Amino acid sequence: MIVTYCTENYYRWAPLFLRSWKSVHGDSEKICVNGCNLDKTQITELKTLYSNLIVDNEKMDFKELCKKLNITLTEFEKCRIDVAEGFRASGGNSSHLMNFFADDHRIKRLYKTIVENPGEEYFWHFDVDVIFRGQIVPPDPDFAGKIQDVEEDCRKMPITVLFLRNVPAVVKMVKDWCDLIDSVPLESREITNPNKKAWGQYTFYHAYLKNKDNLSTIKLPLSYTDSSWLADSQIWSANKRLSANFQPVGCYGNKTNTHRFFENEVNK
Repeated sequence: MIVTYCTENYYRWAPLFLRSWKSVHGDSEKICVNGCNLDKTQITELKTLYSNLIVDNEKMDFKELCKKLNITLTEFEKCRIDVAEGFRASGGNSSHLMNFFADDHRIKRLYKTIVENPGEEYFWHFDVDVIFRGQIVPPDPDFAGKIQDVEEDCRKMPITVLFLRNVPAVVKMVKDWCDLIDSVPLESREITNPNKKAWGQYTFYHAYLKNKDNLSTIKLPLSYTDSSWLADSQIWSANKRLSANFQPVGCYGNKTNTHRFFENEVNK
């Protein structure tokens, strides 16, 4: 099973995700989109693009989240759009908001999907803002990802692509991952405080470290997690932002331009 997570303000990436997967792999693999506040029109469109699709959509009232972060709904909406456009804040409410969608809700929905599908042999977990360019082949071990070797690098650990075999040790690791995220309240998390780091990469590193002796693992090759857009890569990740004329500008810039570039690639 393929699993991805899509909020309503990230929706524009989902059709490219499905179309690129189908163009390379067909539609025999089951895909689960864990949606957040997608509307009926969006869900209908996705189902017309891919026949073997499950959309597990959750409607959320953001008032409680705003209350936790001590922000107004207007401020919340601005933060949400900034995150969707690729402007990652280094702190404050935008950072907390990104934590919620990128970590809390996404990883808990992944865990829910795993638990609710005991008959699946494995799960590939992808960010929704990737496009597929070559065959994705399940590896033999229990788990595969881009695994950092030391804690100092764990904040940079990519979780864009994960392979999770449906075995008890992997299920326990994902549950431990959720518990570590919950160990620090969302409104109390700080990027620079090692005792208050609860975003996905950091907690994933420690959940993996705790469970790795019970797992068989491999590191995924760059071509499976590529944010450099190499010509022979199986996946391109939208982590790279583009300027208005589609020239790479590092880790900042407007994701709208990256989306246009990806759309052109998928339409070729």
